[in-house]
Amino acid sequence: MVRHYYAAANRLPDDMDPHSLASLFTAACPCRAQVQAVRRAAARGEHYIDHAHLNALRPTIESSRRAVVFVDLAAASGGLRRADGTVVTSAPPARHVRRVFHLVKISDRWLIDQIDAVG
Repeated sequence: MVRHYYAAANRLPDDMDPHSLASLFTAACPCRAQVQAVRRAAARGEHYIDHAHLNALRPTIESSRRAVVFVDLAAASGGLRRADGTVVTSAPPARHVRRVFHLVKISDRWLIDQIDAVG
């Protein structure tokens, strides 16, 4: 599930379709705000240029319906650009970004229920 999330996020520079991200989240996931941000940016003709490379994943099964995945990733320079290339927002590259993904199994499908930043 985490690999699917980053694959969808890494496609945003070429395809600002929010559906691939939306399909990965539970209805209550705070990260659904990302879906709305993609929709708003796309409606303005903007696109994200972020790219993440997964350094390490460490999953832990907590129960038959809950899991946690610790992620270490490298992020390239990112941000939001207009169609003409004008910078809207920017973020510097980072070598060891850490996230914790909380997953839940709903109807035999794992979904992201929360993503936390770590230190």
